[in-house]
Amino acid sequence: MLIAWAVKRDTSVIPKSVNPARIAQNLQSTHVALSDDDMQAIARLDKKFRYVTGEFWTLEGNSYTLEELWA
Repeated sequence: MLIAWAVKRDTSVIPKSVNPARIAQNLQSTHVALSDDDMQAIARLDKKFRYVTGEFWTLEGNSYTLEELWA
């Protein structure tokens, strides 16, 4: 479901799995049709964890801050 949501938002999605069943399940996301209401409901879910914080974009000499990246 979340893969389909991210793809519909034109977000790059790179699911990782070596398990054939999970790979097949991830591919099934191309057949999921989400309504506008579905998209909004998922977007409203709490976001309390990020696997990628973006800190590597804020190295010394870079003009980005974490606050700007996640605004």
